[in-house]
Amino acid sequence: MTSQDDLKGRPHTYLFRPGLWQADGVYYDGQEKPHVQSGELLVEHAPHVWTIDSRMNVSGQDRRDFVSQYMVTPFKEGVSFTEWTSQTGGPEPVFGLFVVVQESILMPWHSQSGQFWGQEVLSSVNPDLYLSRGFAFIQDRKAYSWAVRLVRLSGGEAGPPGPASAGPDGPAPESPGDAESSGGPEGSGCPESPVGGDDWGERAKGRKMALPESIRKGELGRWLVGIALAVPTVAAVLVDNKLWILVVGLLAGGAAWWEFAANLFGARYRGLAVLGLFGWAATACGTCFFEAEGQGAGLALSLALGGIYLMRILPGGTDAVSVNLLSRYALGHLYISFFLSFVFLIKTMEDGSRLLIFVILVTALADTGAIYAGTRLKGPKLYPKISPGKTLSGVAGGCVAAVAGALFSRLYLPDFFGALELAAIGLCLSLWGVLGDLFESAIKRALGVKDTSKILLGHGGFWDRLDSLLFNLPLFYYYLHMRLLP
Repeated sequence: MTSQDDLKGRPHTYLFRPGLWQADGVYYDGQEKPHVQSGELLVEHAPHVWTIDSRMNVSGQDRRDFVSQYMVTPFKEGVSFTEWTSQTGGPEPVFGLFVVVQESILMPWHSQSGQFWGQEVLSSVNPDLYLSRGFAFIQDRKAYSWAVRLVRLSGGEAGPPGPASAGPDGPAPESPGDAESSGGPEGSGCPESPVGGDDWGERAKGRKMALPESIRKGELGRWLVGIALAVPTVAAVLVDNKLWILVVGLLAGGAAWWEFAANLFGARYRGLAVLGLFGWAATACGTCFFEAEGQGAGLALSLALGGIYLMRILPGGTDAVSVNLLSRYALGHLYISFFLSFVFLIKTMEDGSRLLIFVILVTALADTGAIYAGTRLKGPKLYPKISPGKTLSGVAGGCVAAVAGALFSRLYLPDFFGALELAAIGLCLSLWGVLGDLFESAIKRALGVKDTSKILLGHGGFWDRLDSLLFNLPLFYYYLHMRLLP
């Protein structure tokens, strides 16, 4: 027997490492109608047999559930292919092969009678993500096909660097999840969803910026990027002309929206990304110039345009794919457009500039304190299923930094804030910001990505940078609104 380590240049985590994989994507029936597909695959190794237990469901009016088990003969030494059989996938036994070809695993198969046959290709993006494409025929008639992503939820470490475990610039960084697909005759493969996966954002994320290694990998890069972001932000907040804060807000929110769309819609629905940017601009401008009334009008316009767009481009305006896409589009406007627009509402309040500096400063200090305390003190994990890197010591460090920053803010905030009140606000913003961080982590976990982009060295993307602030802005605004009521 052999392991993936013996297949030099062709290392794989799927199949060669025991583990649990989450699948999500699209299943196309015989009439090419798309349905949402999801499920899990469990890979286990015994001395003389490997097994893949697949549980999949296809949503829609005719919901279908697939439960299959594949018995795989372990790879022999020096051989890049092996056989598998399945007795539970259909009305008759199914036989197939696993053939390793560089970053791909090919999977041809056929039923015992030969009337039912198909092919699947599993392509490794990184050790925690596989893309699956496959089809099934009954004689000469296409029965179904799928496009799926598989994300690794648990399992062994990846093998040595190679095409299957490395991105464009080498071994991929550790990711909170892994996308893989184990397809087969009964649709057990996890098609890649048209709302994620093969998109322009995924391709851009692997590219490294042409900066010296000492800056790219060290703390200096993180601090330089932080300063570069802080200077225009503080300047825009302090200037009385609201156009400055509008321009900076449009750019930051637009970058976050683009990253959100790149990860959740994919290149096939790039029109939704453009509509998302337009909707964010409408919400931001409406809030900046007309406050709460303009905020609501901008959001309503954004959602209406998204619904019209989807009804025009999708053949079935009420199927599961349409609902999935519209839900993600609406989530983007609630989560990014609506939450971030509270920047403009706080800015228009009395002493709004100083109050806005306060919430941004406290949130940034909480994030920074959490990073440094968590990496140095380590300790128990906060919520490893969603965010494996976050620790309780990091949360505590963030709280301490936020309270210290809130107390420091007495130097420039209005006199009606007492020290105890400021400390309580700092503590609440720190803890509430953790929820914002976990919320974004849950989305990334489901998508199988570590960072929303690589545009900000040491920070990921703009969406990564804004995750806590998005939750803190509305909380702080409504507190101020109630606090300042006569």
